[in-house]
Amino acid sequence: MANVALVGGTVITNSRRFRANVLLQGGRVAGFTLDTHFSTDIDVYDVTGFLIMPGAIDPHTHLGNQGNERLSQLILQESRDAIVGGVTTLSTTTALGERSLLEYLHGAREAVRSQSWTDYTLTLSPMTRSHIGEISLAVSQGARAFKFFLGYKGDEAVYFGMPSSGITLDMFYEGVAAIKTAGHGSYPMIHAEEPYLSEAIKSRTPFREENALEWWNNSYPGISEAIDIFKAAMVTRHVGITLYVVHTSSSEGLDTVRYLKHNGFDIVAETCPHYLIRSLLDPLGVRGKVKPPLRRPEDQRNLWQGVRQGLLTVLGTDTVPYTIEQKGPEAEFVSAPVGLGSSTAILLPLMFTEGVREGRLSLEQMVGLVSTNAARALGVYPQKGSLEIGSDADVVVFDPDAEYVVPEHIGGSDFNVYSGMVLRGFPKMTFLRGQLVARDGAVVGSLNGQEVPQ
Repeated sequence: MANVALVGGTVITNSRRFRANVLLQGGRVAGFTLDTHFSTDIDVYDVTGFLIMPGAIDPHTHLGNQGNERLSQLILQESRDAIVGGVTTLSTTTALGERSLLEYLHGAREAVRSQSWTDYTLTLSPMTRSHIGEISLAVSQGARAFKFFLGYKGDEAVYFGMPSSGITLDMFYEGVAAIKTAGHGSYPMIHAEEPYLSEAIKSRTPFREENALEWWNNSYPGISEAIDIFKAAMVTRHVGITLYVVHTSSSEGLDTVRYLKHNGFDIVAETCPHYLIRSLLDPLGVRGKVKPPLRRPEDQRNLWQGVRQGLLTVLGTDTVPYTIEQKGPEAEFVSAPVGLGSSTAILLPLMFTEGVREGRLSLEQMVGLVSTNAARALGVYPQKGSLEIGSDADVVVFDPDAEYVVPEHIGGSDFNVYSGMVLRGFPKMTFLRGQLVARDGAVVGSLNGQEVPQ
């Protein structure tokens, strides 16, 4: 394993920035020095003018939704582009359905083994009461994250393997209690959209093809998100466990998170780049159909404020690598699947461009948002998301002046909602556990991603 010195750059962590040369040894961060004289067994890289930061982490992708064979293909495609874009760890859900939770766990592990350029964690999705009975055994076999799809009922719920009633509040309570009993740092995640209210509102909202995204937002309004966040937080507080809320999308959802945090609830709230950067006013059509929906510009402004205030502390892409063919034509918007394609690979340059360059975030806040806070939420800090001595040497050397035009095709999807954007700032080099694996927009190392114990 190579010993590395990164010389002349500026180190950026979630709490400070400083000039130093960074030493990587044995796959770990070994130290910082101002010395510029190194022994001949050290690979020295001149990174003058560049930023040195911990590798980004995407805590929220759905590469397993289409089964294990597709998962094996997608993890290879997504992680390859991700490592080039500075993401060194990603988390994905396993396959979804009503078969054994342990079958999904082991099937996903087999599908991704030796197929990933990044390190990774896996998220299980309990869909039935029998799944809840398997949580303890799943935790004993290394599972830690359990995502509950609260926002579904009827045919949508059945499609994912749930009963037609969806995940009811009593079922959620039983699941959370099982996670608490299993221990080992395991935790529940929720997709928050109260489905019964949403269904009632949707039934009174006539579809208008000329403004389909507005119809979609009106059918699944922010109050549905807020109600489910509040209900779930009350349950997890009663049980005594941390709640992770994925993809907070609305002003109402943010206000609920604010209220809960100010009143001492143990809650981690995530948002996604598309809720910060895209809105229902963008001419995206069926490509912009996602759940929760894209919101209005005032929601975007409020969410950015929530990020700056430390209410929304984690950023996940919610990548679902569908193709344009799978999304279908505009005329079939109502029945089109939800998901915005792939964006894990541009998570870091998106936030540098839209956050730092636009004056919405400091560099330190950006590192917290795309790396350190996610590592803490996933239970992998300080192994990941850190440049502390002894942390994994997952390091990005970032060129703040590089230009990158977002392509149509990223990872396993042939569309995304950012294509054509010109991003200012892109990784020059990416190291995974001390090995140089990407440089100047291409992979250069070997396929060596591993599951990270949580």
